[in-house]
Amino acid sequence: MQFSGFFRKHRAILFLIILLLMSALPKYLSSEADTHLSDEGFEGSRFPNFDIRAKQFTDVTLTSNNLSEVDFGDVGLASRLNGRLKLEEAKVQLQTLKQKVSGLQLRWSELQETPRTIFSYQMPLTETSTATTESIARRFISNNNVLYGFDGTSNDLKIVRNYTTRHNGLRHLVLQQESNGLQVFGAEARFTIDAKGQVVMVASDLAPSISSTIINTVAKITALQALKLAAENVELVLDERVKVASKSDSVERATTFTSGNSFANSPTARLMLFPMSKGNVRLAWQVRLASRYSPDSFAVFIDAEKGTVLLRQNMTWYFADRPQFRVFTTPSPQPNIPFVSLNPALVARELAVETADPIASPKGWLDPANPTTVGNNVIAQEDLDANNVGGFRPVAQNLLFDYPLTLATVGQEPEMFQAASVTNLFYRCNLIHDYLYRLGFDEAAGNFQVDNFGRGGL
Repeated sequence: MQFSGFFRKHRAILFLIILLLMSALPKYLSSEADTHLSDEGFEGSRFPNFDIRAKQFTDVTLTSNNLSEVDFGDVGLASRLNGRLKLEEAKVQLQTLKQKVSGLQLRWSELQETPRTIFSYQMPLTETSTATTESIARRFISNNNVLYGFDGTSNDLKIVRNYTTRHNGLRHLVLQQESNGLQVFGAEARFTIDAKGQVVMVASDLAPSISSTIINTVAKITALQALKLAAENVELVLDERVKVASKSDSVERATTFTSGNSFANSPTARLMLFPMSKGNVRLAWQVRLASRYSPDSFAVFIDAEKGTVLLRQNMTWYFADRPQFRVFTTPSPQPNIPFVSLNPALVARELAVETADPIASPKGWLDPANPTTVGNNVIAQEDLDANNVGGFRPVAQNLLFDYPLTLATVGQEPEMFQAASVTNLFYRCNLIHDYLYRLGFDEAAGNFQVDNFGRGGL
């Protein structure tokens, strides 16, 4: 079986699975599913997520059509590769990949200036191999080391996950980048390798030129000072009862504190390397703390030299002010499983609250600032002219998607109820996205999302 045929076959299987799910969705997809609500009446966190590098997060997609040598200047690769990488060697490695792999697809990370994803719709990236999963992955990085800007050794990449999917033999390996004994935040290489030992896809956020960068591993700010700065950033105050409970002698100086009066549990801090841009990393404290006065739990990165807040991530997911949808929560407007009639009765729609899975859909199903049927997982709209362009989408008032619908009535044609139809489509497709994610159809497996949150995938 050719590789392209493999994908076509499995896409057909995927559609069959979706059809089966539509006819017999479990309770997980019903309006009774757990919503993980915070305390009643709590309006949500006053501290949005923050990343000092936010403006640098843009990607450029390169295909086999613009990977030829004459196109290097046109797509700006020369400016990205020049300086940090040896341009000619990088061009050779790209050309080697292109010659070996038909339909090569490459997504370029502007932050790291390295390939974020490499794959092909037509064939694997490497030949068959009987070597171990780890050996295959490390060989791929070694063969493309200039392209990745990776000037370290294999000891700088530690295995954090290595498993096989039982039903198809696909092997999955995650390597975490380290330098001088410290983890590099967010710097992973994720490999998918088939049962024949062929690399199918590589998703990477490796930080380039770490080994050649002079890294100050002596923190000027102590762990306790970092905790104080992180707490102040979320308007918490350390009291005299907060003390160092334990501290490791390792280079990361992992520290645990007593909770005192401000924290719900014991805060922690450890040193890591925080990538700022190509070849530029900062020594930073990763502080984890949970407020005693709200459900909030934060991960805050503090520059270990300057005390600057580099990143703040709220680990608590809020469902306050969630969108509501008037939809059919049953598999069909005329449920007939088990079979009861050739013409089963119509059921009423229900007002369902968004139940976005915090892992599968961390941004929710839609942006409250743009209250229409467009989100990270699904874009739902009318397309009567079948051109996949434009089309009607309902716009909700106060996040309430509640529109009239009349079925099986003469004179009440479906075109009259586009808002209700598109709303139902948007709701059901998002439910299916989150459910399939839990079954393993995630970013690395090639699911359908606009933003993959750095988790790999297409």
